[in-house]
Amino acid sequence: IFGLTPEQRLAQTGPVSGVASALEPDASRTMQRVKPPSSRKWMLYAGIIAVAAVAGVAIAVVTSGSPGKSGEDGLDPNTPAGAANEALERGDPAKAIAVLEAKGDLIAKDSMAQLLLGHAHAARRDSGPSLYAYERALKLEPALESKPTLRANLRAMAADKDLLVVANAFKVWVGRTRDPEAKELLLKAAVSQDLARRHAVRPVIEETNLINEVDWLTAYQFDLEQEQACPARKEAVSKLRALKDPRAVQPLERAVKRKYTKGKDRGKPFSPCLIEDANAAIGFLRSLPKGS
Repeated sequence: IFGLTPEQRLAQTGPVSGVASALEPDASRTMQRVKPPSSRKWMLYAGIIAVAAVAGVAIAVVTSGSPGKSGEDGLDPNTPAGAANEALERGDPAKAIAVLEAKGDLIAKDSMAQLLLGHAHAARRDSGPSLYAYERALKLEPALESKPTLRANLRAMAADKDLLVVANAFKVWVGRTRDPEAKELLLKAAVSQDLARRHAVRPVIEETNLINEVDWLTAYQFDLEQEQACPARKEAVSKLRALKDPRAVQPLERAVKRKYTKGKDRGKPFSPCLIEDANAAIGFLRSLPKGS
């Protein structure tokens, strides 16, 4: 490079090569500037963090409010209702009853305490006290009608063999709740093939204003066939006639023709007391104009 001007020597100077180049790479290739994230990326990160935070709070709330075995969590364990609820969750309805009844007047206007008292008695199949407690709870706080345990217990009691329990369960279930199954099953009970069950729910039908929704033709037809005493079957004849439904002619004709099939009365009319009334009803129904 001898004989070159300073400017020419400077122009020929390039990147360091050889061993020095390997140990000390060109800064222009290694020391690249790191760009900060754009504002759009920062907004995306912030959104993700916010969503995660909200989800965490929601999970915490749902978890903390999850219903326990009795479905009434969230009660203060230092209150009678809370203590009774804990006893029920441990499977001890007797303890729950003892806790609540020990407080007497203190829980008289406590809707949740009354509800839990109903649950506890129902668990022991003490249907009368259970229904009484449920009735009080729903009078104090009608919104409790949607409680699943309440509805399930009322449904079970409506299927009881004790007909008084059946009637009272339907009174509360249909009269105090909006459970659609309550009305459906009451109307089915009104036309049950079980004579005693049909009769047990008739007062409830009237009390709950469902008279116009019952299939009375079927109900009275069963009465005509199943009543033990002839005067009771005769009463069914008058009810069928009052319906003014020509479809009642066939069951009335069967009642007139029915005979004893065994014993000393074999071959005799099964219901002699109603034959005249039944024939009169048949004539009346057949004479009705169509569609009347």
